[in-house]
Amino acid sequence: MSGHTEIANWVRSSFRALGSRVELIARPLFSGAADADLAALVQAEFTACERTLSRFLPDSELVRLNQSLTQRKPVSKRLWEAIVLAVDAYHATKGVFDPRVITALHDLGYQGAAFDVAVGAHGMTRKECVKMWPEDESVLLYAPIDLGGVGKSYALERAAAILDQHARDYLLSAGGDIVYAGTGSGDEPWRIGVGSPFDAARLAATLQVAGRGAVCTSAASKKRWLGPDGNQRHHLIDPATMTSGGCGLASVTVITDRPTKAEVMSKVIFLRGLPGRIETGIKVLVVTEDGNVAEAGGADDVLVWTDVSPETGPDATERLAWPYTIVSDAPTADDYADYRGDSE
Repeated sequence: MSGHTEIANWVRSSFRALGSRVELIARPLFSGAADADLAALVQAEFTACERTLSRFLPDSELVRLNQSLTQRKPVSKRLWEAIVLAVDAYHATKGVFDPRVITALHDLGYQGAAFDVAVGAHGMTRKECVKMWPEDESVLLYAPIDLGGVGKSYALERAAAILDQHARDYLLSAGGDIVYAGTGSGDEPWRIGVGSPFDAARLAATLQVAGRGAVCTSAASKKRWLGPDGNQRHHLIDPATMTSGGCGLASVTVITDRPTKAEVMSKVIFLRGLPGRIETGIKVLVVTEDGNVAEAGGADDVLVWTDVSPETGPDATERLAWPYTIVSDAPTADDYADYRGDSE
């Protein structure tokens, strides 16, 4: 369900795309009929990204590519850019981020559209699984790939580029992955909640952010389902074991300049833990499986208030009364249920 309202010269809109609820709050540069189309432009971009990158839509461009292994195929600009992001992330993380985990997701019960099986040793080794020709933006796959690890944040980046042309102040959330610019209501810094990984009705922390940036959270509670063996599984797959992974963290939130960077980094930290050094300008917030909250790194425009206690933590229901808080990785009742095939 989508909706569009104007609140004191602000535009607010919500709709579903990429298996998530997308929320937009923006203050247009100019008032008038042209700005009434701002929400429609953002929704159209998410729709286009979903039709390109989803592994669940049987006719998406990615699904068709995954069904054409060893064939050189020209791809759209969106698919090319998303594959470049995934390949770059694979090399930057030394394989901790690996788009080939789609086979593990499928085997563990988190299934999307059908795909071809990996071809020979190229498919499952840590060597090249994608050949790319920049001159005509064509690719050849040796193994099927999943772009869910960068797809939603890539859509956020493309939508933010649209918003930058029409608004100086905005916050855009896709299932809790967030990109923001400027300030919120009353010219106050944006406030963003971090959902508790233990209780959908609570917050683990509240962030106050200003300027431009992105917030992404990875948590085992976000997407869970019963595997074929009857055990609980989650979508954060460790390529080293090809099963649901983790290192004692219940959730990881990263605040940095780009949503794709924040998303990849949050997944890698969830699987491998905090690095010895965090790049300047990045803030990381982790919640451990025993309920402790820790901060690492630093960013001048980010303040954090933490309280993960179920008895005393802030009430996540306050997020419904805008302009209080949009929640990063706020689980819903469906997120805690068995997988039903309707989310990215």
